[in-house]
Amino acid sequence: MDFAARKSLDLATRLRMLEDAEEIRWMKAYYAQVCDDKFTSDHRPKPQEEIDAAMRPMVDRVFADDAVWDGSPNGAAPIVGREAIFQRLRLSAWTFAMHYYVNPLIDIDGDRAHARWMLWEPCTAAAANQALWMSAITHENYVRTPEGWRLKHYSVDYKFLTPFDRPWTDRSASSL
Repeated sequence: MDFAARKSLDLATRLRMLEDAEEIRWMKAYYAQVCDDKFTSDHRPKPQEEIDAAMRPMVDRVFADDAVWDGSPNGAAPIVGREAIFQRLRLSAWTFAMHYYVNPLIDIDGDRAHARWMLWEPCTAAAANQALWMSAITHENYVRTPEGWRLKHYSVDYKFLTPFDRPWTDRSASSL
């Protein structure tokens, strides 16, 4: 529903939509924080036990039981189910990442919601110890559960993943 159309709704409905959108924003920030906190200040992975201790509650709080995570930049198959998502997110191809999710467009429709986020992510590829710029758009579907909003489907449209020292217009440098 577009923003202008919301004005015709009663105050209680509008307030609930605002609270719903705020919960989704909080979940997105929590997801990014835990993903970024896998690394130390000097760009090294933290101990796996520490990562798992933070990742498990985040995955349980953010993702629906049957969620789909389609976020790999290399075209890997989507990951289905909360446990499989935990197993994927606890590991990393990075030694550093800072997820900046900005400009959210969140559309609430009763017990369902869709969000579009812009992602800007400076990161370091572990394999080559290479600093990269990542830019993408995420599309996310959410469902309201008795426990609150949960992410049902996450997909990424990568715009570029390029070395820090080369312009993203240099297609030969792109890792996508």
